[in-house]
Amino acid sequence: MAGTPRRASGGGLSGLHYGLITFVIVSVASLAFGIYELTLVEELKNARDRYKAKVDRYGEPPPYYRNEAESRDTDVFRVMDDDRRRLVTLVTGVSENVAAAVERDTDLLLQQLRLNHPETVNEGDALLTTLRNLGRKLTSTKRDLRNRTAEVQKVQTDNQTLNESISAVKDDFAAQVDALNDRLGQVAAEFDQFKDDKDAQLTTISAAAAEQTEAANQKIQEWKRDLKESELEIATLHNRVEILLDQINELKPSAFDPSDILTKADGRVLKAVPGSSVVYVNLGEDDGLKLGMGFEVFSPTRERSDSLRGKASLEVMALMPLTAECRITRVVPGRPIIEGDVIVNISFERNRKPTFVVTGSFDLNYDGIEDFDGAEKITSMIHEWGGQVVDELAPNTDFVIIGAPPQVVAVVGDDSEVVADQKRALEVDLIEFRDLIAEARATSVPVVNQNQFLFLMGYAGG
Repeated sequence: MAGTPRRASGGGLSGLHYGLITFVIVSVASLAFGIYELTLVEELKNARDRYKAKVDRYGEPPPYYRNEAESRDTDVFRVMDDDRRRLVTLVTGVSENVAAAVERDTDLLLQQLRLNHPETVNEGDALLTTLRNLGRKLTSTKRDLRNRTAEVQKVQTDNQTLNESISAVKDDFAAQVDALNDRLGQVAAEFDQFKDDKDAQLTTISAAAAEQTEAANQKIQEWKRDLKESELEIATLHNRVEILLDQINELKPSAFDPSDILTKADGRVLKAVPGSSVVYVNLGEDDGLKLGMGFEVFSPTRERSDSLRGKASLEVMALMPLTAECRITRVVPGRPIIEGDVIVNISFERNRKPTFVVTGSFDLNYDGIEDFDGAEKITSMIHEWGGQVVDELAPNTDFVIIGAPPQVVAVVGDDSEVVADQKRALEVDLIEFRDLIAEARATSVPVVNQNQFLFLMGYAGG
């Protein structure tokens, strides 16, 4: 029909068209989804970078806080902030304080504690250490306070008891004072009566004393007359003594001759073989000889020798009852020992002990220094060979052996009392030493020095 449009062949959209449309839609959707994924991945990458930057800036939290955050279902910073608030509240009481303020306040507090308690708080101690030390100090102080309180209570109790005792004593003392006052009045009355009685007795005694004084004066006069008569008698006896002493001195030799000792010869040489070192003497064991005893040998002509050194020295080597064999220990060249020569030992005497007094200091080893025990050694030698030593000169003393006199040395610049006492003691010793020698010579007791003594003991040394 005219005017009507013509339909296309086949009529409507075909399946190809629908397929193309579907492909286009799917492609667009895939493209949009790809674009969305790319956008999401980029945002995730950005978030990761931001998180990594935060982690680099804040650091990794300790495992404890990570675990606490997971268990509390919160973030780490909240857990850390809660812990900080609790610690700050514990230390300062204010949860809003920051670490710097807490540290400043803590340092100030520790400084004050060190100043106030230097014996308890040490430099460098932490807060907890300081609190522990202060706690111990507080406990000790409380304990001491309890002890002191108990002591104070005990003292108070003792004081109360003492006050009660004092009060009782005061009452008793007051009673005693009253009694004593009464007694004092009685004593005063008795004293007055006693005084009157004694005055009367004094008058009687004074009269008797006057009579006794007169009798005593008469007795004194008699004693004075008797004393004068006694003094006259003593003077007469003294004159007689002086006359007798003069007569004795006329009978004694004027001076001691050392060679006179040889007149007291102890024995003689019985047999002497020329060239032999052995001689025999007429003394033996029955006479009291001892092995080792020494003798000095002199010629029978008794030639004078002030040193008392003989021509030979002997030492007893073997003893028989009446004789002895002696070894020659020293001999003077050209003066042989012959039969009949006299032998002497100053400390030996048949059937008797010679008596000696030893005084002074001795140098027996001849080293120029006084031996501290020199006198003891001399005494021992005398005792060993039969003599005896006494302390004081007596009429029966045979010899006085003298050493060096005491030396009184002045110490310049030392005027102490000890030095003065020592000097006075030495001066007294020196006076006694000289008086002993003078007395011995006045009574004709031989005075023998160290060398002469040793020679007369048969000493063979130089």
